[in-house]
Amino acid sequence: MPIKNDSSAFVLETTKNKVALPKEIFRDTGKKLLIIDSAVVTGDTLQNLIKILIDNGFKKTNIKSASILATDLAIKSEKGLDYYYYTAFDTNYNMPWGKLYRG
Repeated sequence: MPIKNDSSAFVLETTKNKVALPKEIFRDTGKKLLIIDSAVVTGDTLQNLIKILIDNGFKKTNIKSASILATDLAIKSEKGLDYYYYTAFDTNYNMPWGKLYRG
């Protein structure tokens, strides 16, 4: 997953989205941080976000993540997801506001 480091943010580019992590977040790396996502399908993006945070000063113990939906694949991969509400057993599952939703 390509990570761009520009002057204002780290940007992760996935096949579906671009995720920007503003550099202002690194002003106080001693704080606790909660990453919230609507859906975690594979866990790859979440894992990469956590890696950027740790590589730039956050302690792993201060980072937690939560999602409305997590696929069985993401849960079993143990790529950083701490809390989730609903488990989907199909990796093609998308939220209604996602690009691939065909509801």
